[in-house]
Amino acid sequence: MLNCIRIARVYDIQEHFVCGEYRHPEAVTCGLTYRASDGERVRNLLFTGCSDGLTRVWGIDDAACLKELNGISACVLCIKGKGNWIVAGGDDHTAVAFAIS
Repeated sequence: MLNCIRIARVYDIQEHFVCGEYRHPEAVTCGLTYRASDGERVRNLLFTGCSDGLTRVWGIDDAACLKELNGISACVLCIKGKGNWIVAGGDDHTAVAFAIS
């Protein structure tokens, strides 16, 4: 059974404090921080996987949930990013790729 931690926290390890808390309806199972740039601005993002099958995209600076990405019908087990892509893998033996815009 999954540990029922429903809050993802981002820490500033140099200053030793919590930068933000990101609440979820079910257990948080994985996460990935990502720095996105559109050429004009840089945005710090947090991707979290949840036992409800959703991958959520958060703005780290404002702690707002920007998107909920679906495509996995079971628990999200891992998230990996490279370039402009994020791939989430699920307990249902699927992997879903999402383009970061």
